[in-house]
Amino acid sequence: METNPDQALADTWTFGPNRTGRRPRDLNLSPGTAPEQLTWSGTGLAVAGTAASLSATVTPPQGETRFYDFADHPVWVRFDVADSSGSLTTYYAQVSNAGSLGLGSASVTGPTVSPGAYSVRARLVAAPNSDAPNAYVASKDLRTPYAGEPVRGGFMAGYAQLGSESVAFEFAPGSTATGSLVFVEATQVNGRDAYRVIVSTSVTSVESHSHTASSTGVASVYTVDAVTGVRYSDRDQTTNFRVTVAADGSATLDIGFTLSLPPGSAVNRL
Repeated sequence: METNPDQALADTWTFGPNRTGRRPRDLNLSPGTAPEQLTWSGTGLAVAGTAASLSATVTPPQGETRFYDFADHPVWVRFDVADSSGSLTTYYAQVSNAGSLGLGSASVTGPTVSPGAYSVRARLVAAPNSDAPNAYVASKDLRTPYAGEPVRGGFMAGYAQLGSESVAFEFAPGSTATGSLVFVEATQVNGRDAYRVIVSTSVTSVESHSHTASSTGVASVYTVDAVTGVRYSDRDQTTNFRVTVAADGSATLDIGFTLSLPPGSAVNRL
């Protein structure tokens, strides 16, 4: 395990204009001997005090006819996890064969969950304690959020993955409103696959009216390359946000566009 707080902001992401006809969130890599897809199968919304599960499924791209056997040579997934304060911690999990030909999985116990939104960058690497690409298998980054909810007290929290978009949040009222939000979407920059992310930087209000909870604040928007992780700083911006959660657990995210989450996606304890 290694910690690098200075990388936390560089490893965040953004939102995009595509609200309908969403393409798959998993990204294919054309270079490399065995391009793979990474799909998140870990924690979505967890109770504070429990351990997060950092887990990814590794699959060959559609149409692939040559399949990699993960027992032949070690392949590792590196998980870089940033908490709501921006502190970054790294975990590693070895990929194991998962039954079907070419299918692999990697899982490791992550940090103890605290209230707030987390962001994850996952990628295939050569070995633990390394960020070097694997010589046998390649993939583009997987980026996703997850969130922790308080054990007690009033709060609103949620998680959803909808096609190329995923969001996690947690907010609580008080003399000073608290909480955080991470939204991730796959996009493109000059023909290259990239991720855009919205990360809240301040919370203005958390309140409830007629069984509907809402939170407002300000967020930063970043875009990073899906292969190199390099940030496109010319695309940095800030925006206002509003998150609304109904009694049935449906939610609406307004942040330069409107994203609707189905019932059961969120928790309203206000």
